[in-house]
Amino acid sequence: WNRANPTLLSKNRLSVSLFQWQRNDHGRRLTPLALRGGFGDGEEEEVQCVGTMGTLETVERQFEGSDDNAVIMQKIQQLKEMYPGGYRRVKGDGNCFLRGYVFGIFEGLLGKASTEASGFKGILTAYFFLITDKNKGLGYSVGAIEDFYNDIQNLVCRIEDGSMTPSMLEDNFNEVTLSNAVIFFCRLVCSCYIQQHPEHFAPFLGIDTEDEAKLAKEVKQYCLREVEPLDREVDQEQVIALTSALKTGVRVQYLDRSPGPLNHHDFPHGEPPSVHLLYRPGHYDLIYPAVGG
Repeated sequence: WNRANPTLLSKNRLSVSLFQWQRNDHGRRLTPLALRGGFGDGEEEEVQCVGTMGTLETVERQFEGSDDNAVIMQKIQQLKEMYPGGYRRVKGDGNCFLRGYVFGIFEGLLGKASTEASGFKGILTAYFFLITDKNKGLGYSVGAIEDFYNDIQNLVCRIEDGSMTPSMLEDNFNEVTLSNAVIFFCRLVCSCYIQQHPEHFAPFLGIDTEDEAKLAKEVKQYCLREVEPLDREVDQEQVIALTSALKTGVRVQYLDRSPGPLNHHDFPHGEPPSVHLLYRPGHYDLIYPAVGG
């Protein structure tokens, strides 16, 4: 961690430390992408990666004053009853599901025994070895991946040893380089899980072949194109893959104009939710049930 600023973990590396994976005739190589402090332009650049804790009145105010929003307002009332613990905005940069989900996992670990953090470290370590395994995994070089792996593990270690506080966790997730490094490693975990279970995800991806080599190739191409690049929006198959890989359930509440009561879905199926997210078309934010709820 940074001795000059003990709140933030050290990020002493070039600003081109996030990478886009490409293929050439010699195999996989890294092409650096300039790391941006914000995404898009205008006020979006001022939005924190993870906002401060607020209430669902923030969402309610966005839909007040229009008869067209009557169904939405009814659902917000349901949400307010179900989630009195709070609401936290997540930056809408294509990474909102991953950032909200992973931040929610870390928040949960803060309130649990250190053995829970130790177990989560073990999951990350197992995926690091798979991501760098040239025979059974993704085959990325250790040198290309270890900084991102170390970043996420350092956060978990601070939780494990009790030196991480809620405010420090929030500060770290709002340090853009560190936050994006954590998200990038989780994208690789997601890619690895999908490529380890190609037959499960093929129907989601519209891949119809019994040729195992062709299946593996098409799934890998999908992951390189849609899963691993930073800022790509997450689809349902990626939600299933990441929550299965990290062994931590999430409940997604859907706020839309469809008739009827509020709907939710738990991922992966049958796993009790530890993290709760509010989904509005194209975006996820964190929501909090009552303590112990």
